[in-house]
Amino acid sequence: MKYDTTRNREEYSDLALWEFTQLTLALSRYVEEYGEKLVFLGRDDSVTGLLRIAGWFPPFTKREANWLGLAFTRAPEPTVGSFIETLERAEIGRQLHAKWREQVEAAAEQANPAPSS
Repeated sequence: MKYDTTRNREEYSDLALWEFTQLTLALSRYVEEYGEKLVFLGRDDSVTGLLRIAGWFPPFTKREANWLGLAFTRAPEPTVGSFIETLERAEIGRQLHAKWREQVEAAAEQANPAPSS
């Protein structure tokens, strides 16, 4: 994702969650079609395995990621705003959105620690 100084962390967080959800949906579709070829991962959850191979560990369980995918497909428009609005309509969506933001904020703080006084 290219950095744009006109956006704040919350906008980047929402965009990243939208992109993460698209990625997990695409991976799920890939696993459904080519699952037998993913035996080398040695895991029941091949999507998580693929993400871990990429070096990233998402904060969601498989069930939570599936719920995000459902919210993505039910969003009225294929936009970040529409997806986030769809998430915010349900308690589980609000919880997952908050969970994502907490991880993004923690990662941002870890990457750019505040100077000690």
